[in-house]
Amino acid sequence: MPKTLHCALSPLKVKSLNKPGTYADGLGLYLVCTPSSDRKRICKSWVFRFTHAGRVRDMGLGGLDCVPLADARAIVKGLQAKRKADRQYDPIAEKRAERAARAKPTLKAVTFDEAAEQLIERKSVEWRGKTYRENWQQTLRDYASPIIGKLPVAEINIQHVCHVLDLIWTKLPTTAMLVRSRLEQILDYAAVKGYRSGDNPARWRGHLSLIYAKTKNLREQKRTQQGKGKNHAALPHTEISEFLREVRAIDSDAAQALELIILTASRASEITEARWDEINFETKTWTIPKERMKSNRPHRIPLSEQVIAILRRRAEVRQGEFVFAGEKAGRPMGAIAPYNFLRRRLERSDLTTHGFRSTFRDWTSERTNFKNEICEAALAHKVKDQTEAAYRRGDLLEKRRPMMEAWARYCNERPATKGSNVTAFKRA
Repeated sequence: MPKTLHCALSPLKVKSLNKPGTYADGLGLYLVCTPSSDRKRICKSWVFRFTHAGRVRDMGLGGLDCVPLADARAIVKGLQAKRKADRQYDPIAEKRAERAARAKPTLKAVTFDEAAEQLIERKSVEWRGKTYRENWQQTLRDYASPIIGKLPVAEINIQHVCHVLDLIWTKLPTTAMLVRSRLEQILDYAAVKGYRSGDNPARWRGHLSLIYAKTKNLREQKRTQQGKGKNHAALPHTEISEFLREVRAIDSDAAQALELIILTASRASEITEARWDEINFETKTWTIPKERMKSNRPHRIPLSEQVIAILRRRAEVRQGEFVFAGEKAGRPMGAIAPYNFLRRRLERSDLTTHGFRSTFRDWTSERTNFKNEICEAALAHKVKDQTEAAYRRGDLLEKRRPMMEAWARYCNERPATKGSNVTAFKRA
């Protein structure tokens, strides 16, 4: 049998070697001598040579300056012991796995609430006004934070997400849909920032969609059970003047906000967040900046004499920058206040503030001859036809002015008696 090398090298011999080559010490340990880039000296390093899966492989153990002979022999002895215990053991694969584990960034212990606040702070610059941000914060505060707010975002799993959603999915389907979407966005943000890894447990398609019914179906079932239609509950336009008399009988900020919502055919948040610097009494125009518009475009509203009168009365008791100041200094009235007034003070739970836009639109269709594009412009609706939208630059402000005056007059009229004739307004 051929003699097996073992401890063929000595510290003195290792030090004195000055020719390029590979020198065996035994048990698979080799000293590799190579010339430096300037060829003025010899670089020495250790290699462990072994056979794995029928292939001869070399594993570097480090340079002689860092790994002396005794240490190199100890390393090889340990590797040979592992190979003897496990024939499939691959020291190179193990070394690569260790290197990858060291290179992997350590996940920061950031809580769900902290990650949510970071996302809101970064994304709110592109959202429409403060109301949308406050809605984000409120839904998370009410439904997510009590359950997962203090948990490290890296530890949140499908069980945590389901715990949040199970409580509201069937009871509040619209809110549940928003909460799920926001959970998904926050967890995605956390993954991008390196706070967590792995799949997103709040993902809908092919994941939560297999557990929960579609919220659209749940909402339709609730409307059917309550005997309601799919659209926002709206008051028939023939009842608007009588209804406004009830509103004006109550002297409150919310009542005046609701009246302006009706007279301007605006959304509730557009009225409650209105600022005095948006109102021009000389031109009788209210300009809403694009940041507060659903269409993300500025919207001008011609103000009727009735609206101007209401605003002048409010200007006499002006408090700060907002037409409707909130309870907290520097904050506007909440967008929900007119709806609460409608439901609680007037006991009209069958109506919504948004439904009065439908009331206005029904009036324009049934009682006037104003062109469709003028009516749609009053509601700040986008032009659906892309070709037409490309050529339409104006907002038809002056053509909308007589329509809004006519609407204000109609809202002040006594209800028409049965069988009375109604004269159509002149085509604009």
